Amino acid sequence: MTLAGMELEELSIPDDIRLYGHCPMKSGDQTIMRFYLDRVASGMSPRFAETLAMQEPPGIGITTSVFLQDQRRWGGSILDQHGGNELEVLGLKADLAKHGYKLKSDDQYIKTAAEFRGDPRAIVNETQSFSDLKKSLKERQARRAEQPAKVKHKLSPKIVERIRRQKIQSNPDLARKDQGELRHEIISKHGTKAEVL
Repeated sequence: MTLAGMELEELSIPDDIRLYGHCPMKSGDQTIMRFYLDRVASGMSPRFAETLAMQEPPGIGITTSVFLQDQRRWGGSILDQHGGNELEVLGLKADLAKHGYKLKSDDQYIKTAAEFRGDPRAIVNETQSFSDLKKSLKERQARRAEQPAKVKHKLSPKIVERIRRQKIQSNPDLARKDQGELRHEIISKHGTKAEVL
């Protein structure tokens, strides 16, 4: 598709612009998204427009080597990572072995990324990269999103009655309303919401 002899391309909006695009610029009356789109439309490179819109240079992202270097700043071994607590490391080693992984001394076990204690997908090293860890976390989020939401049980009659009395106290006109219908509305609003785990 062309417009006045110019080739149009689909623009991929950077994540930071998408996330903060509705925020106003620090100076001026434009939002970050409007500023970014105006600059790109005027011919500026998307990366430079992102830098100006966010008022900071775009990051290169975290690579495995950068991540491991950061993790190892307090020491390179798994024992260092656990503050020298040999029992904790032995317990972790046993838990990982249950799931088919043999712990190596230079592995980095990221507790906060583990789905359970001894989750081998929470290991980062030179062969199991930070990208693998991120992929595992995204897959877990997708699995959780696919699970059906649990439905809360209906409210106890005592709670329904307490809420009904409070509603009537704050709005006396509700006393003339069909009380069965009012109870049903209270249960619908407060008792059967879907709950995502």
